[in-house]
Amino acid sequence: MLDVLLIAVIVAGVKMGEGADVEIGNGLIAFVAMVLIWTLSREYLDSALVWNAVAPQNAEPDEEAVGCNDCGNRVASRPGESLGRCPRCRAPLEDRKFKAFGRTMAFVLAGAVLYVPANTLPILILTSFGKTEPQTLLGSINLLFSAGMWPIAVILFFASILVPMLKLVGLSWLVWAARRGSRRPLDETRLFRVIAYVGRWSMVDVLVLALLVALVRLGNVASISPGIGATCFAAVVVLTLFAAQSFDPRLIWDRERTS
Repeated sequence: MLDVLLIAVIVAGVKMGEGADVEIGNGLIAFVAMVLIWTLSREYLDSALVWNAVAPQNAEPDEEAVGCNDCGNRVASRPGESLGRCPRCRAPLEDRKFKAFGRTMAFVLAGAVLYVPANTLPILILTSFGKTEPQTLLGSINLLFSAGMWPIAVILFFASILVPMLKLVGLSWLVWAARRGSRRPLDETRLFRVIAYVGRWSMVDVLVLALLVALVRLGNVASISPGIGATCFAAVVVLTLFAAQSFDPRLIWDRERTS
């Protein structure tokens, strides 16, 4: 999550710049360059080509097979035989994820319960010259808007407020659609891919808080400590990540296979 960490570093720098002089050092420039190179390398790397160079597919196109979730290998399967592990990457093979509906909804419901305190309870506690000032997630975003730093505020609002909420709603919809028999499997598969991809961006605020707590340690002059809202928010992020990993997108296509 180097790209997420880069945004967190920028946001932390902006927040620290409200009460101190912050200058860009050579280390940050090198870090930005590293993230750009890493992002481009991931964009242009064809993982399927690399895996096929390591070892070819283990099943013919017309053969009944199970797909490996890690490397995409198609492994021939026969009724009654144990699936075992992928012969190419040694990852465990599974025809379906274990209790995908129940586990996904359990994580979604737990995340929904913690979503409200995560946004209303103090996420950080700022102590400056002996004066303690708690800040909620919404309050921090509002302060950035008031200070004219709307690009940073928009990023935080999207990553910390909208993304977790949309993941909870989207996963609930996918579970409901798969259970009743999906009528638009392609669109719902795309929705699942978006949910799985954007989930990590919710970590921006968690990383920002970790950076501020580590950097702002000036005793009674100024210090920052995490609040109970930070714990709730981190739990929401982790629960939504677990929910996305627990859902099996193959369930979306069951209606197509039986029709």
